[in-house]
Amino acid sequence: MEDIILITLFAILAKCNEWTEIESFAKKKEKWLRQYLELPNGIPSHDTIQRVISILEPQSLYADTINYLIEKIDLMTSKTKTKTKEKDILSMDGNTSNGSKGSTGINENDNVVNTMSVYSAKYGISLIQDYIEEKSNEIPMRPKLLEKLNLKDCVVTADALNAQVDTIKAVLKGKADYVLLVKENQKLTYEEIKEYFSDKELLEKAKKEKCKQTIEKEHNGIVTREYYLTNDIKWMNKKEKWSGLKSIGFRTKYNRKK
Repeated sequence: MEDIILITLFAILAKCNEWTEIESFAKKKEKWLRQYLELPNGIPSHDTIQRVISILEPQSLYADTINYLIEKIDLMTSKTKTKTKEKDILSMDGNTSNGSKGSTGINENDNVVNTMSVYSAKYGISLIQDYIEEKSNEIPMRPKLLEKLNLKDCVVTADALNAQVDTIKAVLKGKADYVLLVKENQKLTYEEIKEYFSDKELLEKAKKEKCKQTIEKEHNGIVTREYYLTNDIKWMNKKEKWSGLKSIGFRTKYNRKK
């Protein structure tokens, strides 16, 4: 089984997309493969490769592979690590797989493959991912994915769609921090934050407290962004709804042509 899994992995990395292509790749590279694999019965047929891969549990294989990569990365970088440990940023997001939408040509929603993933900024890979079931969405799925990860000493980020109480509970249960985008789906909180930073005096206060500016080239212009952060949240209504809330922030954006 190990031989077949690794043959398949190497072949996919070599841009093989069919079972027959995987078999052909393995036969051409047999001499090289024997340096690392046992292959007691030679190269397996494409039917055998297909049968073995089809019985594997995708999530377990994915998780084991990611954990192996993380262990190797940590081992290789252990000598250069400093005493100050930065928190990893885990970004959650849902996506539609390229080419899956409207593939039948009958209905644009046929065969659409939606996935939810958690991306690690530290390692540059998705730590976990899963398919979003049909007639469902990513909101109920996020807490389930987070519960499968070690979140300790991490910061979990999510878009406005997932600024939900259940998401926060899963993050705090894993002893992590969170940064959530708030829009009109959380109307009261959104309006409160918007009004707070619309006040010139409060904006200046936040600017002195914590402010960062970034300037980047985008398309045909220069984009300047300013970020403000304040711990002044005692005045907020229903802030107890957001367990562990420590601060609120605001971003402005200015476009300037080249």
